[in-house]
Amino acid sequence: MTAPAAELSRPAGGLGGRAEIGPPARPGMWMGRRWRPAPRPAAMRGSVNSAVRRLETPAAERAARRMTMFGLIVTFGMVLGGRGFAYLGIAPINLYISEITIITMVIYSPTRAYITGLLRQTGRAGRLHLLAVAMVVFFSYGVIETVRGLFDGGSSTTLLKSLQLYYYPILLSFGMWMGARDPKIFSKLVWALAWGNATYGILYAIVLNKLQITVPGNPGAPLFDLGLTNAAMAILGLIVYHRRSKWLIPLILLNVAVLFGHQIRAEWLALIVSLVIYCVLTRQYRRLVAGLGVVLVFATIITIINVKIPGPSDRGGAVRPTDVIGRAVGSVDPELASQFTSAERVQGANGTAQFRQEWWNGIWHSATSDPTFLLFGHGYGFNLQTLAPPGNVDTTVRSPHNIIFYSIGYTGFVGVALMALLFYAIARQLWTVFKRTGNPVGLALMALMVTASQFEPFLESPFGAAACYLTLGMCLAPLMRLGGGDGRRLPARLERALAGMAHDRPALDLEPAPIPAQRRYASRGGPVTSTDLIPEPGSSGSEGPPLRRPAALSAGAPRPGRR
Repeated sequence: MTAPAAELSRPAGGLGGRAEIGPPARPGMWMGRRWRPAPRPAAMRGSVNSAVRRLETPAAERAARRMTMFGLIVTFGMVLGGRGFAYLGIAPINLYISEITIITMVIYSPTRAYITGLLRQTGRAGRLHLLAVAMVVFFSYGVIETVRGLFDGGSSTTLLKSLQLYYYPILLSFGMWMGARDPKIFSKLVWALAWGNATYGILYAIVLNKLQITVPGNPGAPLFDLGLTNAAMAILGLIVYHRRSKWLIPLILLNVAVLFGHQIRAEWLALIVSLVIYCVLTRQYRRLVAGLGVVLVFATIITIINVKIPGPSDRGGAVRPTDVIGRAVGSVDPELASQFTSAERVQGANGTAQFRQEWWNGIWHSATSDPTFLLFGHGYGFNLQTLAPPGNVDTTVRSPHNIIFYSIGYTGFVGVALMALLFYAIARQLWTVFKRTGNPVGLALMALMVTASQFEPFLESPFGAAACYLTLGMCLAPLMRLGGGDGRRLPARLERALAGMAHDRPALDLEPAPIPAQRRYASRGGPVTSTDLIPEPGSSGSEGPPLRRPAALSAGAPRPGRR
C-alpha cells in the first residue's frame, strides 16, 4: 500500500519522506497504514524507565533504601576514613557523624522500632534478653561515672567524649536493621572497602598523609586519615566472601601492601587471630594456606627487586618486607630485629612498646593502691596521663592504647566486667548465628576488633566503636529470621516491625521453603482451575483429572502478546 501522494515523495529507495508543503517533518518511517516514530536514544529510555520505576516504588521503600545507603556510607567512612570522617560535625557540642546517625535512627520509625524492641527485651525472657540487659546496665554505669566525673571537677566536653563508649552499642540495632533488609550488605561493604583501600589507601600512603589539613574544630584530627583495621577487615572479608573475579588476587595484594605500609602492629596481630578463628571454625585451612602463599610470593618478589611499599611519613616512610619483620620483632627482641631493619626503626618500635608498658604498670599500681580505685576507678574527672612515664609530649592522648587498662583507670574492674558482659552477650548471639548458618565471620570480626583494642585506641574512640557495633550488627542480622531451635522467640515488637513493614526485604531464611504445586497458568495473571494442575514428579497422575490444554492456547485462539 502506498502513502498519500500529497504528503510523500517517492525516492528511489522506496521509502518516502515528508514533503516540504505538508505538515512539519517528524522523524520516523512510513510502515503501511501507520507511522512508526523513531526510537528514543538509549540514555533517554534509561532515564524514563528509572523515573517510572521510582514512581512505582512506594514512598516507604524509597525512604528505607535511602536510610540503608546512609548507614552503609557511614560504616564505610568510619572503617576507611578513621578520624577524618568520624570527627566531621559540630565540635563544640560533640555532635559528630555517629551522633547524627543515632539521632536519625530515633527519628526514622523502622529503626526506632528496632531500638525500642531491643530495649524492651530487658524485661522479657528471650534470645536477646542478655544482650539488652548488658547494654542497659553498661550505659547506666557510664552515666553514673560521667556524673561522678562532673562532681570531681572534670570538663563537661571531656566527659561527653567519655560517655560515647557507653551509648555507641545502640548502633547494633541499626546494623541489624540494615542486615535484615539486605542479607548481603556485609559482603558488599567488605568488597567496597577492599576497593577503597586499593585506591584511597595507596594515595594516603604516598601523598595524603603529608597534607597538614585538620578537621574543622578538631586540631588533632587530620582530615585525611586511615582507619586502624580497614585493611585487616577487607582481607578477612575477601577470604570469607570470595568471588570468581579476576580482581580478587590484585585486590588482596593491594590490601596487603596497605596493611604493611600503614605499619600498625596491632592490625597485623588482629588479622592473624581472626583468620585462625575463621579457619578453625570452618576447617578451611587450604584457603588460608593459599592466601599465605600468595602473600609470601609477593613479599619475596618485591624483596628481590628491591621495591619499597609506600607508608606514612610519621611512621618511617616506605618499607621493605624485611622492615616489616623488624618492626614486628622490635618490641620483643631488639637485637634480632636489628638484623632485618635499621637501628632507627628498631628504636622507634621498641620505644613505643616500652612506653605503653610503663603506662600500663602505672595504671595498675595506682588502681591496686586503694580498693575503691580498684573497683570503681579514678573517674573521668581524673587525668590518666599523670600515671604515664615522663616524656609523653602529646597531651591530647587520653588513652593508654589498651581498652582494659583504660577501663581500669577510669571505671575500675566493675567497668571492665560490664564491658566483658556486653561482648560476651554479643559473642553468644554470633555463636548462634554460626551454628545455624555455618558462617563464623561475625566471631572472626569480633576477635579482630577486640584484639586491635588491646594495643590501639579503638573501642574508646568514635571511629572505632561506631564501626565495631555497626558491622557486628550486620553480622547479627540473621537472628531476625532464625527459627527458635531453643524454644525462644524474638521480641514481639521486633517481629511486628520485621513482618509489618512492606518495604523491608526478608532476611536470610534458613528454613527450607515448601515446594509449591507446579501450575500452568491459562493466561498472564489469569485464574487457575483444577484442570490446569500438573501432577508432581513421580506421581502417576491417575488420582486427578487428565491434563488439558488451556483454553487460551487452544486452536483458533490468539496467543497472548501477539496481535
